[in-house]
Amino acid sequence: MAEDKTYITITDVASGGVNTKDDPRELATNESPFILNMDIIQKGRVVSRTGYELWGQIGGGATGGYRGMLTFYRTFGTDSGDYLLSFHSNGNAYKSTNTTPTPATLGAYGTDSGSVRGIVFDNLAVFGNGLAANSVKKYDGTSQANLGGTPQDSKIFGIIGKMLVLAAYAAPKTMYWSDTMDPEQYGSGSAGNAKCPVGLAEI
Repeated sequence: MAEDKTYITITDVASGGVNTKDDPRELATNESPFILNMDIIQKGRVVSRTGYELWGQIGGGATGGYRGMLTFYRTFGTDSGDYLLSFHSNGNAYKSTNTTPTPATLGAYGTDSGSVRGIVFDNLAVFGNGLAANSVKKYDGTSQANLGGTPQDSKIFGIIGKMLVLAAYAAPKTMYWSDTMDPEQYGSGSAGNAKCPVGLAEI
C-alpha cells in the first residue's frame, strides 16, 4: 500500500470548492459535497487519497485469471505463519506471505475447471475444484500434496465437530466425512464410501 500523500491546493476560481458542512440540497451550484480520490484530514486540508502499488506478480508470462484464494495461518510446527494461497487458471497453486508477496509456485492443483475453494483444518490448508480428474490437495506450510485417504473429489468443504466434511460435487446430496481430527481417514467403512454421521441427515 502506498503511503505517500500529496497536499492539494484548490485554485479553480470557477469552483466554490467542497462544502461538507451544509445540507447538500442547499449548496450553491458551484459547490460540491464530495471529491473523488481525495481525503479531508482533521486540520481541514485536502490531500490525495492513499493509492495502491503492485505488490507481487506471477512470473513466467502467466495469462488468464485467478480461480480463488485461501488464507492460511499455520499455528504450529515447521513453517508456521501467515500464508495467502492463490489458484490460477493455469492449473497451478501459489503462496504469498506478508514478507514475500511475489507468488511462489506450490505446484499443479490440476486441470482448470472454474473456481477453486478450500478450508483450513487440523493445521492444513485443504482445497480442490471438484473435477474428477483432479485430487483434493493439502498444503502444510512446506509442500503441496494430495490429501490422503482417497477423499471424494470436491470443492465443497465444511467442518462439523472435529471432522472434515466433503460434499460430492457431482452428487451433492451425499457427504463424506473424515475421522475425528484426521482429514486423511474416512469413516468406519472403506475409504470413499458415502457416509453421514449420526444426527446429520442427507441434504
